[in-house]
Amino acid sequence: MRIQPTLLTTLATLLGTTQLVGEDVFELPPITTTRSPVANEVPASGFALPVTLLRYEPRVDVQGRGLAENQADVTIRGGIFENTGFTLGALPLYDPQTGHYFAELPLDPHMLLRPTIKTGVASAMGSLNATTGTVAYGFAPIDTQGEASIGYTLPDGHSESLYQGYRLAQPVLGQTLAFDFGAARASGEGTVDRGDYQTERLGGRMQLQGEDRQTDLFATYMDKEYGWPGLYVGDVFGRLYPEYDSYEVFLAGLNHQQRYGAGSEVVAGVYYRNLLDDYEFDRDAPDNAYEHETTVSGAGVQGRHVLNPTWAVLYGAAAMMDSIESSNLTHGKFMSRSYWSADAAAEYRYSLGTDSELVVLGGVSYFETNRDDGTISPQARVSWRQQQAARQQTVYAELSGASQVMGYTALNSSTTGGLFRGNADLGPVETLNYELGYTVESQDYVARAAVFYRTADDFVDWVYIQGGSAGRYARAFDVDTTGVELMGTRRWEKASATLGYTYLDKDPDYGDLDQPFDASFYGLNYAEHRLTLSGVLNLPQAFEWRADIEARQQEENALRSDGDEALLISLGGTWQPGWNEHLALDLVVDNVLNTNFQELPGTPSEGRSASLRATYRW
Repeated sequence: MRIQPTLLTTLATLLGTTQLVGEDVFELPPITTTRSPVANEVPASGFALPVTLLRYEPRVDVQGRGLAENQADVTIRGGIFENTGFTLGALPLYDPQTGHYFAELPLDPHMLLRPTIKTGVASAMGSLNATTGTVAYGFAPIDTQGEASIGYTLPDGHSESLYQGYRLAQPVLGQTLAFDFGAARASGEGTVDRGDYQTERLGGRMQLQGEDRQTDLFATYMDKEYGWPGLYVGDVFGRLYPEYDSYEVFLAGLNHQQRYGAGSEVVAGVYYRNLLDDYEFDRDAPDNAYEHETTVSGAGVQGRHVLNPTWAVLYGAAAMMDSIESSNLTHGKFMSRSYWSADAAAEYRYSLGTDSELVVLGGVSYFETNRDDGTISPQARVSWRQQQAARQQTVYAELSGASQVMGYTALNSSTTGGLFRGNADLGPVETLNYELGYTVESQDYVARAAVFYRTADDFVDWVYIQGGSAGRYARAFDVDTTGVELMGTRRWEKASATLGYTYLDKDPDYGDLDQPFDASFYGLNYAEHRLTLSGVLNLPQAFEWRADIEARQQEENALRSDGDEALLISLGGTWQPGWNEHLALDLVVDNVLNTNFQELPGTPSEGRSASLRATYRW
């Protein structure tokens, strides 16, 4: 198990207040913690993926097609799967075919720090081609440690995983050289008929660690095959087709982080990603109608340069090039595209006495592709901070803009034939986010409240048309979103709990759409009210009990056939026998109540699953 962050780091992660990198905050007394906002960090079925830690995250809605670890749409603040950004260090990760594969990161979670959820200015200035929020991952330091795990899942599944890190004792060029390696595989029959899955992952990393720097060189690979009735088209044709998806994803890159001076920092890197996808609408009658290969090459830099105790400059830039080869996504205007973005902001700090300060940030973001006109978006934030003993509170107001272009499934699908009908004339989506917020944190607790209003022009959604000849159609319209986010974490000596609540309301304006639609698969499929509770309780005799609970009231949707309310519960327990301190036995049960709630309307939900896992750590 890797070294865990301090509570201050975890609180910053929970609050999402980090602006790019290295922002100074008042120092709080440190206290170590081993918990993330999600209690169960390993699923009942299969092995842990980066998306696992997002399943019950209060500010993230993970909409799974069966298992979240099979395929899941990750949405933030009521956006759709394609509006969410993912970053790894300074690297803006992307899948040009479809946002359904954004979360396909073939990295062992041991290699990563806890994900940070960025919204507003932090997201707009720290990602590329995202409009609602960003899931940001960092690389964890490597230590000499390892673990092996084997598990059995009901019904009829198994999983195995291995991780090993090794750090050389002798320095190399004044730095510590370290390596780590991870491998995992899982297969099972799933919780519904024709819901089987097979997943394999393999990856390694080399790391140079210095007192003020860290460099990571990595290469990772994952192979997934899974079936699910109504995987993408649901039951819009009157029955659930036995759909099947299989793909291989390879990701390799280099990321370097350098701290210098008093609070200055820069992170930069490059990466390459390749994804081979073969989707079958009916696995009983396979064909080559939906075969795709995409490649992405990208580079990014983010930084903060402190000029003096009063002024600092925040900056960032990213570039990507992609291409696609496809058997059916050939009806658009291009098969490759290049992207560029640049961010710059000035930050001014004004002292209001010994215990508080005013921080003002102002800047712009620029985004352009070689196929679309460029857009300039404003970035502004004003915050008041106060430090009293071991308690810090912040009040802020901000305005942030972002823009985005759609992927090839929306742009290059045929307008007259096939399951998915696209639109080659879809242009950039432009958003403005207005937000007010308050945070308070101490050694033992953290609380956050935010109210936001977001406008989106030419927002792209996939919709259902009654009597149409396709599964879904890409349509653009304007939509305004109002939201409230409340979140709090409390830690005791033997327990911790995180409570979250979100409220969303959307006001769509269909304008002059030439053909009305009857239901939305994504954009208007959101939880009007969502309550999450995650808790961990450590008991005597080396027992730990964990619970993740989610209750939601979903917006009505004509495609959903099993109600708009849901209560989802995952429970887990760990026992470390006294006769072997290296061994841990885990029992995990997902969807304890066997709730049949369609997270994606028309697509069956995952049923109840349970696993028993043995893990040996050294």
